[in-house]
Amino acid sequence: MRNAVREWAQRLRHATASKESFLQYVCTEGNAHVTQHPWSNEDLKPSPPSMINWRWYNFCIFWFGMGFGNWTLGSSVVAIGLNWYQASLVILCAAVISGTCMAFNSRAAASYHIGYPVVARSCFGMYGHYWPVACRGFCAMLWVSVILFQGGAYVSTMLTCVFGHRWTDLPAHFPASTGTTVQRFLGYFLFWLITLPFCGFRPNRLRWLYHFKAVVLPPSVLGLLIYCLVQSRGKLAGTLQLADEGTKVPRGAVLGWLFVSSVNSSMGNWSTFIANMPDFSRYATSPKATFWTHILLVPIPATLVRSLPSSSSTRTYLTATYETGRAA
Repeated sequence: MRNAVREWAQRLRHATASKESFLQYVCTEGNAHVTQHPWSNEDLKPSPPSMINWRWYNFCIFWFGMGFGNWTLGSSVVAIGLNWYQASLVILCAAVISGTCMAFNSRAAASYHIGYPVVARSCFGMYGHYWPVACRGFCAMLWVSVILFQGGAYVSTMLTCVFGHRWTDLPAHFPASTGTTVQRFLGYFLFWLITLPFCGFRPNRLRWLYHFKAVVLPPSVLGLLIYCLVQSRGKLAGTLQLADEGTKVPRGAVLGWLFVSSVNSSMGNWSTFIANMPDFSRYATSPKATFWTHILLVPIPATLVRSLPSSSSTRTYLTATYETGRAA
């Protein structure tokens, strides 16, 4: 892994040496000398056998780690007036639907070992596929921005815990009109630097990172879940606590439409994976490796940790902690 990072850094340093070097760096093998309609290149061709190394348990580990990663989903559902079991049911329904969509959308790529743009050509045509690919690119930029903002807030919080007032009382300040602080900006920048090297690797070379995440993240999240439950003395926020805060308790048709709206909003959490799951499943050893792993492993960890911690912390602190920016 160290050699791969060093090789990537050397290529990046060479790419910034001149304009010609940069153009050579961004061109993939197969289209470097083609000026019109580059239908095929290294990334669009079927993956070679040497890169097909994701087995069923790799996808299980991937989704086991991913399922423990997002707490803002459950807290945002609790904040609009649903209690803990309603929020859990919302997340379960959204995760089951999303996981099923991923399973079916990944089958073609797992069978033919092709990526998302090539799969899109089968539906939209050779020219029409540019539209979903462009939409996916814009969606990726927005989603990465959200992740970087959240990660920057967490980095700022960690630095606050380490350095205390020496971090919070930095002499430099941003004007209030910017809507941010120096601490948030530095946290964002540091998190961006940490994640940047990993953007140059294909998923088939990141299995070790997903395995590491699946080992480290669940115990940390479960520990925080236990802490939240202990702080609330095992009690979860229900409609009574929300009503005391001035939130109107939904009932009848209002509750039904709120439930449907929450399911739709929660599915947005997995929308990027639903769209570009072929970019992961193309490295699967067989179509069976991607089918039931998505249907079963997407809902279970997500439902477990995305509503109970938020509901218990709402019971303790009388507020739904879904605004990550407050952490910074």
